[in-house]
Amino acid sequence: MHEDYEDDYNEEEIEALVSKYEDTNGKIYFDVEDFENIIDFYIESGELKKALKAIINARNLHPHSIDLEFKKAILFALTNKIEKALDLLSNIEKFSPFNSDLFLTRGAIYSKLNRYNDAIEEYKKALKNDDYQNIDEIYFTIAIEYENMGNYNKAIVYLTKSLEYNKDNEATIYELAFCYEIIGNYEQSINYYNKFISIDPFNEIAWYNIGLVYSEIELSEKAIEAFDYAIAINDKFVDSYYNKANEYFQLDEYAKALNTYKEVLEFDDKEALAYLYIAMCYEKEQEYDLAINEYLKATQLDQYLSDAWFGLSIVYSAKKEKDLTYKYMEKTIALDGLNPDFWYAFANIQKDFEDIEEAIQSYQKAIQIDPLLVEAWLDYSLTLWEADDYYKAIDILNEGLLIESIDEVSILYRLAAYNYTIGNDINGNVFFTRALELDCELYNEVFEFNPDLTENIEINNLILEYKNNK
Repeated sequence: MHEDYEDDYNEEEIEALVSKYEDTNGKIYFDVEDFENIIDFYIESGELKKALKAIINARNLHPHSIDLEFKKAILFALTNKIEKALDLLSNIEKFSPFNSDLFLTRGAIYSKLNRYNDAIEEYKKALKNDDYQNIDEIYFTIAIEYENMGNYNKAIVYLTKSLEYNKDNEATIYELAFCYEIIGNYEQSINYYNKFISIDPFNEIAWYNIGLVYSEIELSEKAIEAFDYAIAINDKFVDSYYNKANEYFQLDEYAKALNTYKEVLEFDDKEALAYLYIAMCYEKEQEYDLAINEYLKATQLDQYLSDAWFGLSIVYSAKKEKDLTYKYMEKTIALDGLNPDFWYAFANIQKDFEDIEEAIQSYQKAIQIDPLLVEAWLDYSLTLWEADDYYKAIDILNEGLLIESIDEVSILYRLAAYNYTIGNDINGNVFFTRALELDCELYNEVFEFNPDLTENIEINNLILEYKNNK
């Protein structure tokens, strides 16, 4: 399609042209190019009724202009008169079958209808014509359609083609960085974000996004530096404060995380999440009374914030205050009873308070909601084991192994430990061998469960044999 406003006009000239058109009520002569710019101005400004009136006036003066017909088709599309737009384009095609604007306009309409494959086919037709100079724009548009379909690898192909024709196009570079981030190619994503930043160093969104990529690959220091740049450019960029604080939290630098979360409150002291995270920092520093105070502030601002109620339960559990621990955990479950992590945590708390039957029920609830929650299977079985119900503990883990796609390594090592401990070395060897084949680095899990097994000749022979054959 034509670019908005013809290249011969600057913004001031466009505004002067529109003022002249309005002052004369469109009753003096304007050429086709003038009308195109006037119509584009109204479309860009969202004044679609004025755009339609301008098209009517333009067609009265220039009834045979194909370019004005395109503008009318675009306006039909913008006002959701899709069939009229497509019919008009079909009519234009009879007189101008090789016009790139025809294919681009139709492609844009198909895109609006979420018919992305049809849109791509139209854009590819435009590529075959020599009358459209901005090839990079068409490749870019095709890439966006592939992004719309979630096909980021294909989008990268066309973004790369676009960049071949316009190597410094910021939008293309940015989209390449984004696509590589989505598919997990973080090295390339960082390369393109850096290239974008070299062109536009004061773009806080780019700094923020590269910070997220650094965070994803656990380069926390670089992530913090990137978030700092974003904040320096826009000191009200709240998400950058949050993510900077999160990095400090992950580094166990709770004081720095705490101070950064508090900065968020300078912009909005009614932000429940900020109080939640501040409370978590105090909890990590074992400042339990301060943590309780902040968790309560979070619940006052958002009574449905289950993580805050959960935090209160965890803190009161640490303080060994059973009644309040249970009160707030039950509140948490009432708000989000389908969260397996809450049930798992509740089970561990109940076990700590020696409510074993209740703990078993909570473990069962956790794995019912999320059968892949390996830690719940292990602790459920351990609870039975510690109650001297050895064979039931083994049965539970065998049941867990039947779950499709479960990460079975730790379950296998635990089953090996259980069997060795009760003297069933044959089954122990079977489970231990299977575990070694999956991940030999974790064999110490057997010794962590039962340190006496470090003297077991069978186990040490299997480890030695596996290392020699590896």
